[in-house]
Amino acid sequence: MSLFQVFVKLDPTITPERFQQELDTFAKRHFQIEGDKIYKAHIQPLKTLHYDDDYGKDYGRQASLPTLYGLLGIAAIILIIAAINFINLTLAQSLQRVKEIGIRKILGSSRKGLIAQFLTEAFLLSAIAIGLSLALVKPIMNAFPAFIPQGVEINILNPYTISFIIGLLVTTTLLAGLYPSWILSSFHPADAIRSKTGIKGGFRDNLRKGLIVFQFTISLAFIIASIVVGNQLHFLLTKNLGFNQDAIITLNTNGKDSLAKRQAFATLARELPGVAAITMDDQPPLTRGSMSMPCIYPGPPKVEIGANIRRVDERYLPLYKIKLLAGRNFFPEDTLHTLILNATCARLLGFRDPQAAIGKSLQAFGINTTQPTQPRYRIIGVVADFNTAPLTRTISPLMIQSNPQSANAYSIKLKTRGKTVADFTQTIQQMEKGWAQTFPHQPFVYHFYDEAIANFYEKEQKTSQVIYLAMGIAVFLSCMGLFALAALTAENRRKEIGIRKVMGARVQTIVLLLSKDFLKPVALAIVVASPIAGIAMSKWLQTFAYRVPLHWWIFAVAGATAMLIAFLTVSLRTLSAAKANPVESLRIE
Repeated sequence: MSLFQVFVKLDPTITPERFQQELDTFAKRHFQIEGDKIYKAHIQPLKTLHYDDDYGKDYGRQASLPTLYGLLGIAAIILIIAAINFINLTLAQSLQRVKEIGIRKILGSSRKGLIAQFLTEAFLLSAIAIGLSLALVKPIMNAFPAFIPQGVEINILNPYTISFIIGLLVTTTLLAGLYPSWILSSFHPADAIRSKTGIKGGFRDNLRKGLIVFQFTISLAFIIASIVVGNQLHFLLTKNLGFNQDAIITLNTNGKDSLAKRQAFATLARELPGVAAITMDDQPPLTRGSMSMPCIYPGPPKVEIGANIRRVDERYLPLYKIKLLAGRNFFPEDTLHTLILNATCARLLGFRDPQAAIGKSLQAFGINTTQPTQPRYRIIGVVADFNTAPLTRTISPLMIQSNPQSANAYSIKLKTRGKTVADFTQTIQQMEKGWAQTFPHQPFVYHFYDEAIANFYEKEQKTSQVIYLAMGIAVFLSCMGLFALAALTAENRRKEIGIRKVMGARVQTIVLLLSKDFLKPVALAIVVASPIAGIAMSKWLQTFAYRVPLHWWIFAVAGATAMLIAFLTVSLRTLSAAKANPVESLRIE
């Protein structure tokens, strides 16, 4: 990947596709290396930089597009589950409104009028809910700054916002109220007066169970996703990367100062009592992006590959504890014509054994590799592979060059044995004073390297937070609906419970009896959700070059968790019904 960007304003008559073709032709004409190998320029719309992690934060504030889509998905899920709860509760309460419907029909109410009435009720509930949600938008946005880009505000008077609110209100009303109003308005007056709903019990029960299955399928999917994402994130943050990253801070200069001045600060920092080691480099081992250059072994046979490059001094490998497989480390007197390769680079150049690469020479790496005389770079060592990029990518070929002149940054290892946080703070303060003396016009900005590596997975961390949030909301709303249905079921079976208690049934038996009807749909939801979530998580894991396996126990734990949550939710309500005095339930009113 190139480190250079050019901003181009296209003529309105030129399409991006045509401009890309012209760029390809230009690159082939002017940047040809050998045969068909060229440097290729890629175009990108300026507006997409706001969502592109590859550009960092150099182009202003950024927002994670997957995170925003995730939040939108959560909103849709909340709306769907809430609508399902409304439908379930409305149908479950149909027995309590059946006489009202029958009387209204006898008094002349039409089916359309009843549908309008029920839709009006749903509309008013939705309007109240939207009003409350608008009041909560600002506090919620302030509570989750990591998800919402800075500067985002809600303007209720904006025409787009008004249109969205109206559309949301209409959609919610129809989603939650249309089906129940259609069913309730279909009751026959005579059946309604006799407290018969006109709906077959099996149909009503199947519909209720089907909606429970849908709710818990969503909840199960998020439970599975949260376990997988949590495992993968833990793996990303704890995997052995092939180098040491503990108690190391990094500092960057502007690159304009002389080598002598940069070495003077290195000497000053090295003498501090809290510093264990310091190295000058241009980049630490793992970075978000690196420049790839041609690496040519003249052979025989001749091999050309693209390789990343690090420019360091002789203290780089010992400080990061990078393992040497063959050859030696740099000496202070080594020139920039000495190289150390990683194992992948040596293997791709044709060396089956790392020792076989020692003493061999590579041609110049750069664009102009077709000149008659080429400088040679001697391989003096081969190191074990270590991750040079986030774990979404595989290990790339790497050349490490002895080139302190181009090393504009520092990696500083702090002493840890017997040290406290106060000791670290004191050492950094002493370092800052030395920095101010050496580089008076440059700010002292340091980063702990392990934290910097963790920040590479900021998007994944936000993804995990979104999924945890979605899981919590989905499970909570599903349990709310389940609890309400359990309460209505217990109320409708009050006399049955009383008779069973009189006949000697124990409380535990009654609780299990009432709970099993709700646990069956949850068990079916496990069967439905497991393959769906498994396929989705498998595709997500494939975006990482290094990932955790999708173990069977993840689905077992998620299923057991859902069953336990559902059982506790239902039993919490049915337990009170089972403990009720049977005399109260069997009393003739």
